[in-house]
Amino acid sequence: MKAKLLLICAMLAVALSASAATYPYATTEITGSEMVTGTCPGWGLAVAVGASSCAATTITRTASASDLVLTNTGTAAMLGKTYTTSLTIIRTAGSITLAVGGASGTARSSSATFTQDITATADGAVTLTFDSSFAGTITTTVSVKRIKGWSQYSPNTVTSPNDAPDAGGTLPADAVEVVMSVGSYPIRYLYNRDPTATVGVLVPAGAVLKWGPSEFAKFKTIRIIDTAAGASIIDLVYAKGIE
Repeated sequence: MKAKLLLICAMLAVALSASAATYPYATTEITGSEMVTGTCPGWGLAVAVGASSCAATTITRTASASDLVLTNTGTAAMLGKTYTTSLTIIRTAGSITLAVGGASGTARSSSATFTQDITATADGAVTLTFDSSFAGTITTTVSVKRIKGWSQYSPNTVTSPNDAPDAGGTLPADAVEVVMSVGSYPIRYLYNRDPTATVGVLVPAGAVLKWGPSEFAKFKTIRIIDTAAGASIIDLVYAKGIE
């Protein structure tokens, strides 16, 4: 009996080690809403500051004797995580720079919507720096987020993240992290081979799993099936970032 128990424990250890993910896992690390608030007070502009003012969703600035740094009150960036940013500018002079967690993006000195991935070098805030000669406007709804894509599957047959989803988009080429949320019914999965409703790693309904950058290549080989005759739904949210 003792030998049998040891064998069972060993088999369980192998099964668990085959899964790089753990649950439950907090989805907010990846799936939190956009960090930057779209309000004037969110940028410290409830009242005019220096040569800057804010109304509705527009920050207006005229040339001044010195640079101005605005710090957003949204959730702070996390060290080592990569954020996709978007900033819309209409300007007549000068430049503006968006920084995330201590890492500065490219200084912008033309009118356009600029998108850039920035990796935070520290736990810290999102800031906008207007140089002293900047004159123009920007939108307050600067986008700073980690989400790179989302997809939903109903794995009533064996399904992989490389298949066309039922909703959302396909697996983004530049994603390096994923969170999987399991719906109202359990699923099973295996790597590199097909699970069945009774064979594979069992994941209970409501569970949340995460694969980080060191595990993402393995995740791409995952195959998933439901255990309830087509009733299961899984949501996958992809992000960029490093551990």
